[in-house]
Amino acid sequence: EALAVAEEMMRKGDPPDDIEAFYSHAFKEGQDHAFAFRARLGLLRCALRAAEEGAQPPTAERAERAAAALGDLLASHEDELQGHSVRADAAKVQQLVARAGLLVDAWTGAATGDEAEVLELFAKGEVEFAVNAALLWYRAAAADDV
Repeated sequence: EALAVAEEMMRKGDPPDDIEAFYSHAFKEGQDHAFAFRARLGLLRCALRAAEEGAQPPTAERAERAAAALGDLLASHEDELQGHSVRADAAKVQQLVARAGLLVDAWTGAATGDEAEVLELFAKGEVEFAVNAALLWYRAAAADDV
């Protein structure tokens, strides 16, 4: 029941810190792997929303919270994330996890140089500029390899 409440709160746009408590409770209630997957996915969504809604870039605490939620999801549900289970929302989940990885890398300073510039643009929501910068970076790297 806590999972359903958390999902409804997320849909309504309630504060992520409030919702996180329900996902955490749902995770503790969870008996099966699929239930735990949904709860961990919800915790990631909450952490991302909390980080994105505040000042940018987010505080180190918020960035680390998102990194921890992503790491926990990746470590605990590799099969689900590698496509070994069929879900109706598999594409959306993959997009969320990929986006979370890019944001976490940007927020935690995991990259340097051109990669850091691309991630910073992506984190600011300037996706088109990020893609263009990435293409320029790729072309320059490819030219250097020739």
